[in-house]
Amino acid sequence: SMKKPLQSVFDQVNGEISRHLGGTRLAHQMEDDDALLLDYPLLPTRKRLWDRILHAVDTGGMSTQLRTQLRLAYEGSRSTALEPIGSVIPADFIFNQLSTYLIRNGLLADEINEMIRKEDDGTPDGNLRSRICALIYLIQYVDESFGVNANAQTLSDLLVTDLPAGSEMLRKKVPELLLELNDRGVISDVGNRVYHIQTKEGKAWDSDYRAKLAQYKADDSRIMFKRDELLSRAVEEKLRGLSLVQGKSKTPRQTELTIFGSQKPEIGTKVPVWIRHGWEVPESQVKTEAQEQGTESPLLMVFLPRMHHNEIRNEIAGMLAATEILQSRPTPTTSEGHQARTNIEAKCKNHATRVAEYITAILANTKLYPGGGVGVDCPDLVKVVHDAAQNSMLRMFPRFNEADAVGWDRVIPRVKADAKSPLETIGFSRATEEHPVCKEILHRLRSGPKTGNEIRNTLDAPPFGWPRDAIDGALIALCASEHLVATLQRRPVPAKEIDRKSLGKMEFRTETVVLITNDKIALRGVCAALAIPTEGVAEVESARSVLDAISALAATTGGKAPLPEPEAPEYLSELRSLSGNALIKAIVARQSEIRGDARRWQQTAGRIDTRTPAWEQLKTLIDYAEGLDLLDEVREQYDAIIERRSLLGDPDPVPPLLQKIRSGLRDALTEGAKQVKRAQEIVLAGLQDDALWGRLTESQRRDLLDRYQLVVQSPPALESDAAIIAQLRKTPLASFAQTARLIEGSLSEIRAEAAKLLEPKTVTVRLSSGVVVKTEEDLDSYLGDLRVRAMNELGKGNPVMLK
Repeated sequence: SMKKPLQSVFDQVNGEISRHLGGTRLAHQMEDDDALLLDYPLLPTRKRLWDRILHAVDTGGMSTQLRTQLRLAYEGSRSTALEPIGSVIPADFIFNQLSTYLIRNGLLADEINEMIRKEDDGTPDGNLRSRICALIYLIQYVDESFGVNANAQTLSDLLVTDLPAGSEMLRKKVPELLLELNDRGVISDVGNRVYHIQTKEGKAWDSDYRAKLAQYKADDSRIMFKRDELLSRAVEEKLRGLSLVQGKSKTPRQTELTIFGSQKPEIGTKVPVWIRHGWEVPESQVKTEAQEQGTESPLLMVFLPRMHHNEIRNEIAGMLAATEILQSRPTPTTSEGHQARTNIEAKCKNHATRVAEYITAILANTKLYPGGGVGVDCPDLVKVVHDAAQNSMLRMFPRFNEADAVGWDRVIPRVKADAKSPLETIGFSRATEEHPVCKEILHRLRSGPKTGNEIRNTLDAPPFGWPRDAIDGALIALCASEHLVATLQRRPVPAKEIDRKSLGKMEFRTETVVLITNDKIALRGVCAALAIPTEGVAEVESARSVLDAISALAATTGGKAPLPEPEAPEYLSELRSLSGNALIKAIVARQSEIRGDARRWQQTAGRIDTRTPAWEQLKTLIDYAEGLDLLDEVREQYDAIIERRSLLGDPDPVPPLLQKIRSGLRDALTEGAKQVKRAQEIVLAGLQDDALWGRLTESQRRDLLDRYQLVVQSPPALESDAAIIAQLRKTPLASFAQTARLIEGSLSEIRAEAAKLLEPKTVTVRLSSGVVVKTEEDLDSYLGDLRVRAMNELGKGNPVMLK
């Protein structure tokens, strides 16, 4: 029944409701219109405010948050139940509801609570004053990020209760009461007519703050220093990350900021930006200096105008005063002390905010003066500096376009892949040395060699500003085309092997020696003699291959003793000290000597290959010749060959020695075998007449002959060294005499073995065990029986064992 009249009231007062808390994060929203009827008599903006306050003061003891909200809404509804339709609950209503909880949890000091209540002296103004103070106190709990500040506007929005009656009277009254409360020190203006509750302790802090403020206002140098620091930081933050690139190659560029000061910046490889302000220099002077610079200068002058001088001075003084108070006073432990600190912190923040606003205004009114040019307004400082810097780059690097191309990064891989025209990757098809970058490098090196870093530093700087890829690519391409020679620690480095990491330390010099066609033909001839392929290989590469081949071939002409020392041609070290065309010329000059040496060395290497096997064979036979009569004689000559390193001597010293030891070993083996055979024949002849031997079976005889080495072997065939060595492994020379002696002394042992084999088998006659004899007759009877049994076996020819 109340819905319709209530809706019509809301329709009338829509403007009033939607202005509440405007500009804050709790302001009226479109969806609030749907909630107005449901939430009545609580406005959605106030409901959101209460929610923030309840969250802020919840110390964990208010787990009944929802119940608290419901109770507040219920109590609030009761309080407006008898009011006319359209009356709403004021935001300060929850102060009375929460005060007990706040006091109990140490959030609301008795002094503040007392002060708020004391303002209500029974008059309408007193009541309003008390409500204003309560609201100011509560708003302090709303996080700053919501943008709700206790100023006249916000307080009026939150105190309105009778919407149909309007809020004009209230809105006039609130600012008057705020001024009066501030004058009496009940509340404190923390800046921008934003108020906090003041306490006795707060007044002491405030009094300190005012004393410091007066001191700082009188201290020009401190104010000036802080102003410059803040201005400088603001400019640097804006311009620090300025990203610039130039040309098709997208070469990165940087700006060099010189912030304040009268010293004009030097022009290096970065775009110079000189920032000054109206407190140190008049704009007219900056303008004149810019014109004097002329249109060729890349220097950008930025001028920050002198604005809001007194305001900035006052705010900085306030900021410094508040900061000093906060740093010098100990952290408070009481809620009154905390309130006092909060007030000073709020003052400090407000001063800082206003200084920042003035600085923003200064930056928005900044002017930029390019060299020789007219001032440009900078509503967007970053954009204007960026655009002006693009122009400065052209002024700094007028020769940049000579190197500006896409594809420089692919030049070096092409050189490594042996491409004939590496600069084709940047669309340049003429000879390498004709490219402007290559021309400039050659020009710079005419005065003498330079390191990679020296060349880079020159061509990085004005008037060039060339991309690093272009400088490095051109250097390596010029080495590939043999216009330059690169050396690292005095050693020449071929273009294909140049590493960009070490390029800076390398030294580059121009190639002064010029080759003629005959030089190239002669070099190819030397390469052919050394079996070096030249098809598709640069002459410089071929020349280095010649050095490697000479070195490798010379190394094959000798070795460890008995070989001679390898040859080391004197000219090799001289050639190694040269590079490029100078090396080619030197090789060509010595071509007949090199070819002659190569032929001789190849022959020597062939002789080494031919003679080494026989030497190895001699070494092996000597190892097996222990006990040979002529060994000492052979070994003496063998050692002499090692000592004199005369393996390649003429005539070849090895074959006669090999022949001598071979025959000696063969004869010694044959003689040894005969000696053994003679011993065998003597023993076999002795056995032939032996009666026992005749009684043995065939297998018994064969077994004995084997065991006593009496099987006569046919003499071994000793045609080859392998056969001689195999025989020596079986029967070393020293073993023959001993073997013959053992055989000769074996006849008596063989006879003993034969007798043993022919002896009959012994028969056991058992004694009756455990026989007890008591009389002589018993004993005779027992022994008589034993005798009969034993005699029976003896009669058969068997030996008897009694057991």
